[in-house]
Parts: sequence; C-alpha cells; structure tokens
Amino acid sequence: MPDRRSPRLAACEYIAYKTVSSSKPALLPSRPTPFVLDFISYRWRLRQEIHTYKFDVKMTCSGCSGAVSRVLEKAKPDGVSEFNVDLEKQEVVVKSSLPYDDILARIKKTGKEVRSGVTVE
Repeated sequence: MPDRRSPRLAACEYIAYKTVSSSKPALLPSRPTPFVLDFISYRWRLRQEIHTYKFDVKMTCSGCSGAVSRVLEKAKPDGVSEFNVDLEKQEVVVKSSLPYDDILARIKKTGKEVRSGVTVE
C-alpha cells in the first residue's frame, strides 16, 4: 500500500526522529507536533542569509533609544539576531535575516524619524 502522507509530513517525522537523543526509536505522531514545526522553521531561519543594516535615527533621550530597543527585542523571534542602539551617535545597527524594509518599518513604528539607512553587508 503506498504511503499517502505528504512529503512535508514525512520530512517532519524524519527530523523529529533524528532529533531524539535516545537509544530507542521514538514513537512518532501521525501529524507534526508544534515542536517539530517550530524546529523546522528555526532550521529554515538558520539557512537564510544574515544582513547588517545601519540606520540614522533621531533619538533625543534614553526613552527614545529604549523604545527602539524594545521593538527590536520583540523582533528577535522573527529573525533579528542582534542589534546595537547608540544614543550618542543616534545610530542603530541591526543584524537580521529579515529584509531591510521590515526592519525599517519596525523602527518607524516607534514614531522616531529615520533619517537614513544602508545595508552594510
């Protein structure tokens, strides 16, 4: 009888089996669990290219820089790997797998003026 499962489901079960650190084979679910799907999306994000973006943001106080830091901290699960907010230089450097426009939109969401932005690498 042919296997009627989708190729993605079979891949999920294979990855789940490979990640179990036990000497006994694991009993695999017939459908992918949230853990397996999270693992797959995590691995996919690792394969994406990391870019470095540099923004000139008008920040006048620690509250301004804190607002930008909070927004970027919330973006970490989405693909921001690290960031640096420098109040003195009024500069924000972000390393992320997200596109430039997404990072720019998140910084603008704070209400701060973004004077310029460039992709460093």
